[in-house]
Amino acid sequence: MKNSDFCNIYDLEFSQTSVTHLRLIELKVDFGNFVATGVSVTQLIQIFADRKYTGVVKGITTHDWEEFSTQLNAVKDTTRMQVWNISNDAALSTRGKEYEFWKCMANASR
Repeated sequence: MKNSDFCNIYDLEFSQTSVTHLRLIELKVDFGNFVATGVSVTQLIQIFADRKYTGVVKGITTHDWEEFSTQLNAVKDTTRMQVWNISNDAALSTRGKEYEFWKCMANASR
Protein backbone atom coordinates (compact mmCIF):
# COMPACT_ATOMS: atom_id res chain seq x y z
CA MET A 1 0.00 0.00 0.00
CA LYS A 2 1.31 3.46 -0.86
CA ASN A 3 1.76 5.98 1.93
CA SER A 4 -0.67 8.34 0.20
CA ASP A 5 -3.36 5.60 0.37
CA PHE A 6 -2.54 4.88 4.02
CA CYS A 7 -2.76 8.59 4.85
CA ASN A 8 -6.06 9.11 3.05
CA ILE A 9 -7.97 12.00 4.64
CA TYR A 10 -11.68 12.21 3.83
CA ASP A 11 -12.67 15.22 1.72
CA LEU A 12 -9.10 16.52 1.36
CA GLU A 13 -8.43 18.90 -1.50
CA PHE A 14 -4.78 19.63 -2.15
CA SER A 15 -3.44 23.12 -2.63
CA GLN A 16 -0.98 23.83 -5.44
CA THR A 17 1.84 23.67 -2.87
CA SER A 18 0.84 20.15 -1.86
CA VAL A 19 0.53 19.07 -5.49
CA THR A 20 4.07 20.33 -6.06
CA HIS A 21 5.30 18.35 -3.04
CA LEU A 22 3.52 15.22 -4.26
CA ARG A 23 5.14 15.54 -7.68
CA LEU A 24 8.54 16.03 -6.07
CA ILE A 25 8.04 12.87 -4.00
CA GLU A 26 7.04 10.98 -7.14
CA LEU A 27 10.23 12.12 -8.87
CA LYS A 28 12.40 11.09 -5.91
CA VAL A 29 10.78 7.65 -5.71
CA ASP A 30 11.09 7.12 -9.47
CA PHE A 31 14.77 8.10 -9.34
CA GLY A 32 15.36 5.78 -6.36
CA ASN A 33 13.78 2.91 -8.30
CA PHE A 34 15.95 3.76 -11.30
CA VAL A 35 19.12 3.71 -9.18
CA ALA A 36 18.13 0.43 -7.49
CA THR A 37 17.54 -1.13 -10.91
CA GLY A 38 20.94 0.10 -12.08
CA VAL A 39 22.69 -1.35 -9.04
CA SER A 40 20.94 -4.69 -9.57
CA VAL A 41 21.66 -4.90 -13.28
CA THR A 42 25.32 -4.05 -12.73
CA GLN A 43 25.64 -6.92 -10.27
CA LEU A 44 23.92 -9.37 -12.60
CA ILE A 45 26.16 -8.36 -15.49
CA GLN A 46 29.24 -8.96 -13.34
CA ILE A 47 28.00 -12.42 -12.37
CA PHE A 48 26.76 -13.57 -15.78
CA ALA A 49 29.44 -11.93 -17.95
CA ASP A 50 31.30 -15.24 -18.19
CA ARG A 51 29.36 -17.42 -20.62
CA LYS A 52 30.80 -20.64 -19.22
CA TYR A 53 28.71 -22.49 -16.67
CA THR A 54 31.63 -22.85 -14.25
CA GLY A 55 32.36 -19.12 -14.43
CA VAL A 56 28.76 -18.24 -13.62
CA VAL A 57 28.66 -20.69 -10.73
CA LYS A 58 31.92 -19.27 -9.39
CA GLY A 59 30.55 -15.73 -9.81
CA ILE A 60 27.40 -16.57 -7.86
CA THR A 61 29.23 -18.31 -5.05
CA THR A 62 32.01 -15.73 -4.66
CA HIS A 63 29.93 -12.61 -5.15
CA ASP A 64 29.75 -10.29 -2.14
CA TRP A 65 26.01 -10.56 -1.48
CA GLU A 66 26.25 -8.63 1.78
CA GLU A 67 27.72 -5.63 -0.07
CA PHE A 68 24.97 -5.94 -2.67
CA SER A 69 22.37 -5.88 0.09
CA THR A 70 24.06 -2.88 1.69
CA GLN A 71 23.98 -0.99 -1.61
CA LEU A 72 20.28 -1.65 -2.19
CA ASN A 73 19.42 -0.73 1.40
CA ALA A 74 21.35 2.53 1.03
CA VAL A 75 19.27 3.44 -2.02
CA LYS A 76 16.06 2.61 -0.14
CA ASP A 77 17.12 4.55 2.96
CA THR A 78 18.18 7.59 0.94
CA THR A 79 14.89 7.66 -0.96
CA ARG A 80 12.90 7.25 2.24
CA MET A 81 14.81 10.09 3.91
CA GLN A 82 14.14 12.37 0.93
CA VAL A 83 10.41 11.58 1.11
CA TRP A 84 10.48 12.27 4.85
CA ASN A 85 12.18 15.65 4.30
CA ILE A 86 9.67 16.68 1.63
CA SER A 87 6.76 15.57 3.82
CA ASN A 88 8.06 17.56 6.79
CA ASP A 89 8.55 20.65 4.64
CA ALA A 90 5.02 20.26 3.30
CA ALA A 91 3.61 19.89 6.82
CA LEU A 92 5.28 23.15 7.84
CA SER A 93 3.66 25.01 4.96
CA THR A 94 0.09 23.66 5.27
CA ARG A 95 -2.81 23.69 7.73
CA GLY A 96 -5.87 21.66 8.60
CA LYS A 97 -6.49 18.45 6.67
CA GLU A 98 -3.44 19.00 4.47
CA TYR A 99 -1.28 19.30 7.58
CA GLU A 100 -2.73 16.05 8.94
CA PHE A 101 -2.00 14.32 5.62
CA TRP A 102 1.62 15.52 5.52
CA LYS A 103 2.26 14.61 9.16
CA CYS A 104 0.95 11.12 8.39
CA MET A 105 3.20 10.94 5.32
CA ALA A 106 6.22 12.01 7.37
CA ASN A 107 5.46 9.41 10.05
CA ALA A 108 4.87 6.70 7.45
CA SER A 109 8.21 7.40 5.78
CA ARG A 110 10.31 7.33 8.95
